[in-house]
Amino acid sequence: DIFLCKYSPKGILIWVERAGGNFGDFPRGMQVEGNGTIYLTGYYKQSATFGNIQADWGRENDIFITKFSQPTVSVQPIPETSQFSVFPNPSTGLFFISLENTTQPGNLLIHDAQGRLLMHKDVAQFENKLTLNLHHLKPGIYFLTYQTSLTSSTNRVVLFGNQ
Repeated sequence: DIFLCKYSPKGILIWVERAGGNFGDFPRGMQVEGNGTIYLTGYYKQSATFGNIQADWGRENDIFITKFSQPTVSVQPIPETSQFSVFPNPSTGLFFISLENTTQPGNLLIHDAQGRLLMHKDVAQFENKLTLNLHHLKPGIYFLTYQTSLTSSTNRVVLFGNQ
């Protein structure tokens, strides 16, 4: 599948758009206009969906040119204040987490860009220093959430290569 994402200058995910099919999708070029319209070119195998258009030509490889102007999926912005810090960020897989105000137990959650929960770790009351090993994940952008019964805070982490 093909995913287009828009981020704010501070790295906050604003929207995600999905396209493609089941057999292979290969974007090859992209143009972004001043008004935010995105043109994407490439090829796909057998069938693909772009917005509400289903391209099903039954051939091995077909080219596409598609236009994205309105996102169909949006997410709530992540607040700029956080209850924890993550370093180094980006990292090759080992992150150190410093939590604030851990007067009650909580949870540390890691989600991928599609919102899938990849990891869950319980955090004990007054535990304020954690090490998180993400070497088993593919390079990419992930969202780390620390939540208690009263609050929730999310930071973006970047995994740029496994060693």
